Amino acid sequence: MPPIRTPHPVALTMALLIALGIGAAAAATSREDTLAVLDGLAAGDPDAGFEARVADGNGGAYRVGDPIHFELSTREPMHALLFYLDSYGVATLFFVRGTGPSGALEPGRRISVPTPDDGFSLEVSPPVGRESLVFVATPTPLDPEVFGLEAGARISDPADPERATALARRLAEELTAIGPERTAIVRLDQRIVGGTDELEYTTREIVDHFRATRSLKRPRLPMHLNFDTDSAELTPEIRLNLDEMGKAMQHPSLEGQRILIGGHTDDLGDPDYNLALSERRAEAVRSYLLEHYAIAPERIDVRAYGESAPLEPGASAEARAMNRRVEFELGP
Repeated sequence: MPPIRTPHPVALTMALLIALGIGAAAAATSREDTLAVLDGLAAGDPDAGFEARVADGNGGAYRVGDPIHFELSTREPMHALLFYLDSYGVATLFFVRGTGPSGALEPGRRISVPTPDDGFSLEVSPPVGRESLVFVATPTPLDPEVFGLEAGARISDPADPERATALARRLAEELTAIGPERTAIVRLDQRIVGGTDELEYTTREIVDHFRATRSLKRPRLPMHLNFDTDSAELTPEIRLNLDEMGKAMQHPSLEGQRILIGGHTDDLGDPDYNLALSERRAEAVRSYLLEHYAIAPERIDVRAYGESAPLEPGASAEARAMNRRVEFELGP
């Protein structure tokens, strides 16, 4: 299941949220802490027949910009909540409105979210990475106020990774109070990739991403630039993606905003060598942006991470490809 964006009325946003700039490794740790809490939730009542699925998905990766909706069904009257966790560990809560009394899901009826009455659409939006969605069904509705939201709220405010873990613990407490045997839980994990094979984000998506998260401290945007092995040379595909970033940095809403370019590698090879390689790649990206776009040099800094801050843990080819990246982070 991909990240979810709710364009304004309707400027409710579920997926255009990323972690505070407390370091990529710290953000990854917070995400794992949150997942550990969610994994500890009891599976709940199998007799409730609660099902959640991506309505038009086949289990493969989703692309940024794809429209999306999901379907829920149950054999008992239940109220549904979505706990959405993005690749940086930021959580968003979405209280689903069913068609039954007080917004409950009606037994035997599959509903599609969003509905025409919701007034918004859902689509995959940055950041790319591995997203986790936990659908929770309870016999009585959970109160948004216990999660620090306004009464009647349907979508939570942006939350940093540390708060995400606190939200997960609060959810666990609420489900324990209700009784695990009276709840039902479905978890979906989904990989999110760029909009096309050649272009990860458009200029508009980059601008919207940074503009929507300006209230957060040093938000990041990963960009997977396919450098050749042991090379810092910019390929035509890399240049195509950097052109979108260069145009975004010239946008009036980001005027004067400083950007930190963080270079990352996978875990193959010597760690010290990878650290130097990640710095060369970040410097190559900085040089290209300064050479081709009217950007003041003091607006761009670089930092090398080597293999120390993987976006996706593991040694699979897929994970390593996700970790060979450059991240653009808003500076102070």
